Amino acid sequence: GILSISMKRLSQPTEGKALPTVLLNVFGNVLFYNPALSLGLLTKNGWLEPLFRVWFNFFSNYTRVYDRKVTVLGLSSIFLVPCQQWPESIRNSCQHIVVSCLQLLHDAEKLRVEKSMRPQEDPITF
Repeated sequence: GILSISMKRLSQPTEGKALPTVLLNVFGNVLFYNPALSLGLLTKNGWLEPLFRVWFNFFSNYTRVYDRKVTVLGLSSIFLVPCQQWPESIRNSCQHIVVSCLQLLHDAEKLRVEKSMRPQEDPITF
């Protein structure tokens, strides 16, 4: 399915940051949509830890508020799943997930403020 295709492509070398950003947004969206099923499939296939390693190391490459929001929504959706259903790696990194989400939200707000301070461009009229 979509997780398999995305994980396979994410593990291949890429040029630029656009493709990894889109692929990581896929994971944020599937976690948001169904966190229990997503965690189960990622764990069953041995993808959870490699995904989180790549994902958490990629946060500094996000340039849009949208990417940060999708990541926060996906990661925070994990907490909707009962703790006893969490994979061991999630239980061990729970604090890191929360801190990372807070940092992403802080960065998103800072980016939003910076954007609002920039002079607005005149709309193009035809």
